This record gives sequence, C-alpha cells and structure tokens, in this order.
Amino acid sequence: MGSEIIVGGQRYACAVPVVTWYESGLTFPGLPMRPGADLVVLHHTGGEGDARATHRTLCTRRGDDGKILGLSVQFFVSHQGIVHQYTDALARCVHAGPRGNKRGVGIEVQNRATDVRSERGITREILRETIHGVTTDRATLTAGQLRATLALTETLCRALGIPCVVPMRGPDVLSTLILDGELAGFRGVVGHLHLERAKIDPGLAVLRAIAARPRRGVDGAAE
Repeated sequence: MGSEIIVGGQRYACAVPVVTWYESGLTFPGLPMRPGADLVVLHHTGGEGDARATHRTLCTRRGDDGKILGLSVQFFVSHQGIVHQYTDALARCVHAGPRGNKRGVGIEVQNRATDVRSERGITREILRETIHGVTTDRATLTAGQLRATLALTETLCRALGIPCVVPMRGPDVLSTLILDGELAGFRGVVGHLHLERAKIDPGLAVLRAIAARPRRGVDGAAE
C-alpha cells in the first residue's frame, strides 16, 4: 500500500493510503485512454460491499434486456478511508452516463446511503436533503471516508489541471441537474446527481464539504 495515484501513467502524491490495481489485481482491462478529462464525478455505491465486491458488481451488472452493461470506475473509497484505484485515471470508464463518461474521472464511495444499519462496525448518521426538488434521507460518510474523498479530489484536480470547485447556486451547492450549457464550461468536481436526474448520489454533504474548503486553483494552491 502506498500513497500515490496514477494519472496518465504518472504518479501523484495523495495524503491518504492508496491501493492501486498493481497491488490488488482488481482492474478493468482494455479501456481506451482518454486525454482531456476535466471533471471529477462523485458517487456512492448504494451498498456496503468492499472494493472487491464493488468491482465484481460493476463487471456483472445487467440491464433490463439482460445484457452485461460493462460498467467501470477509476476509484473506490473504503469505510476506513483507503483509496483503491482500479485503472489509470485517464482510462475512459463507464459510470456517469453520456454526459459524464467522456470527461469524468469517477470515485465510488462505499456507502449504503439510505439507512444507518450497523455493518462491520460502521454506523452512520442520517441527514435530510432536498435533491431534484425531492426531500430524502441520506447517510453520512465516515470521518475516514470524508478525509480520503477530499484528499483524492484535490489530488485529481491538481493532476488534471482543473480547479477544485463544485457547481453552486448562490451560497449553496447546486442540488439538481447542471444544464448542458453550464456543464460545457464547467471544470471541477460534480456529483452524479448533477449529470442524471434519476441519480441522487453522492448526496450534498460531501459536495458542501468540498465547497467549504479554501478555493484551490489549477496548481492546487489555495486562492
């Protein structure tokens, strides 16, 4: 286990533990490399499965027609705040619909999201949030997950040369779709909820935590 992520074949220091596919053997072979990624897309897994279980689910999930969907993602953050990297950050993964796959680097955070059942010693709090105009209960991240997600997003933004910012509406994070015209000009961190109306992950709390940190430019320095 190290503390570096791989972006375009180059290693970048990250302030939390990182397990790459070289150590774990968990990867998505044959993905095309894609220069020009300029979005970081945050997800939650919708379950409490670990990195191996999440990888298996992505590889085997089927659509309504019974066909394998061929899903993939670049990163996974465990309960303990360990980052697992499945493939190079610039590999074109399938995780965020047509608006996100082309430009986005995906992070799946291990979180059932909808309740606080204690599993493997993990008990979460519930926050009430309004997303796409619908009020819903969302389960919080663990302290380790929040720390790791913030560190990973900042490292990715620095490596990609994009600002570590989220879409805002006035003083708060945008809580619904980002429109095509705005998305075309946006570079930074988004939630899956910003890209597809059927999605509400990763909830607003982690996006608000990113927005509350000192604004960082493309060089990673606080502005």
